[in-house]
Amino acid sequence: MNTLTNLRSSFFLLLVFMFALSSHAQTFVEGEHYSIVQVNAANPASKGESPSVVEYFSFACPGCYSMEPSIITLKKVVPELNLRRVHMPFGGANAKYAQKVFVLMQLLDAHQYKDAIFRRIHVARNSFNSDKEVVQFYTELGFESSRVEALLKSFSADGMIRKMNKDAVKYKVKSVPTIIVNDKYQINLGALPQSNSLVGIVNYLHSLP
Repeated sequence: MNTLTNLRSSFFLLLVFMFALSSHAQTFVEGEHYSIVQVNAANPASKGESPSVVEYFSFACPGCYSMEPSIITLKKVVPELNLRRVHMPFGGANAKYAQKVFVLMQLLDAHQYKDAIFRRIHVARNSFNSDKEVVQFYTELGFESSRVEALLKSFSADGMIRKMNKDAVKYKVKSVPTIIVNDKYQINLGALPQSNSLVGIVNYLHSLP
């Protein structure tokens, strides 16, 4: 019994060693895995103790939906992460309504329904096609329809949408998802060697000057 236990223990230690070796060997190269974009070059943000990540995304984007588990993992593994999400007007003809859904999610403090929005669009194949459908979605969740309609027509909603659309031009965001770390480094998501490399590259980029 002791021999079998020792063998199992040795095998487990070998697996741990191999995983650690693989993780240590993983390197990220400028120009391949990331590029320097200096988003706020005119007014650069001071580097904090925690990574600052901006995800430019769209509810209407299939790639953003596929990437959502990686974002959730990133938030769990790096709980001190400062994550900001900016909804771009990308993703087809219905993207503007998906953007309004996002704005209302913020104004109603309804972030718990983010996954439900993704599933409606990409699993149920039921995109938002009008302001009426956007309002109805939140009304069915229990929000007062008059309040939802008022927020959708408010200056706050209009200002958020205008700013996000300007960001797409100002920061030269041409596709989603786009992830920028510390206002300086843009990740080349297609070049990451493993699906779980997002945590590694965010921590790596945060360690850079």
